[in-house]
Amino acid sequence: MKILGFNRVELIVREDEIHDAIAQFNELLGLNLPQPHAIEGHPVLFSGDTLFPGGPGNTKFENASFDQIITSIDRRLFTLDSDILVLPGHGLDTTIGTERPHLQEWIDRRW
Repeated sequence: MKILGFNRVELIVREDEIHDAIAQFNELLGLNLPQPHAIEGHPVLFSGDTLFPGGPGNTKFENASFDQIITSIDRRLFTLDSDILVLPGHGLDTTIGTERPHLQEWIDRRW
């Protein structure tokens, strides 16, 4: 499984070990990934608190910048393939292709 983002990680496991490998990877990173059949052979982006279904992460915190996160999403994430599965730091998953058409809407509403 290849994981795309600002860093690349390649998890190489035998077919009969995929369930255990995903469980160990989840535990190591404190994640709750979907079952392997949902991501096996499918590029995945761990977006942390940058991109969620329906918009960018919260930028109302001190030192957070809406303009900076939108620029990062536009220039770094939305240049990726549409079928890339996006796994945010928490909540539901999405894809780049699902979110890309809504960028202007997020800019207009400022969140």
